[in-house]
Amino acid sequence: MTEFVFGKGSNLIGKPKNRVLIPMAEISLDWLAVLYYLQLPCPELLTSFLFKSVNRRHGIFIRYIKSNLKDRHGLSPEDLGGDVFSHLLFSRDSYSGEKSNAEEIQSECRLLSAAGFDTLSTTLCATIFYLSHYTHPYTLLANEIRTNFRSSADFQRGERLKGCKYLNACIDESLRISPPICTSARGRLRREVR
Repeated sequence: MTEFVFGKGSNLIGKPKNRVLIPMAEISLDWLAVLYYLQLPCPELLTSFLFKSVNRRHGIFIRYIKSNLKDRHGLSPEDLGGDVFSHLLFSRDSYSGEKSNAEEIQSECRLLSAAGFDTLSTTLCATIFYLSHYTHPYTLLANEIRTNFRSSADFQRGERLKGCKYLNACIDESLRISPPICTSARGRLRREVR
């Protein structure tokens, strides 16, 4: 997710110290949900007393985001690439024409990073769960992947990956059956009936 947002991966497999980011992202989302849904009158004051450990761990995640932002701010426009940060850095408000300020960019990057970790892991788990329980779709998907990619080294983003229609269908179906965010069943059922 950090590669998508900041243009550089966090290398969770190669750097064990970075594995702390996954629970920190979850804690960050919990922290935001509490603040959003409770609509507390003095959120900073109350959360510093009520959620000390959450606040401390949320701070670790914020420092990680800020360090990535600091690294990216020093790059030239050519070196930034096509990540979310570079688009936010040069974007303008459609109504006022003003550029996004540093606080808005940090807020967007923080939310996308935390939500992306959670959404991606939930979606992958659901997809793997359904594929492990239903052998026919698994076989079709395995054949499609083995046809398009000869080895794991070939498996990269690009047109060949986009061309895997059955893979996209499996992910879409997993998102439909087990959405990574809370939704009302009533709204889902209404769409299903139509």
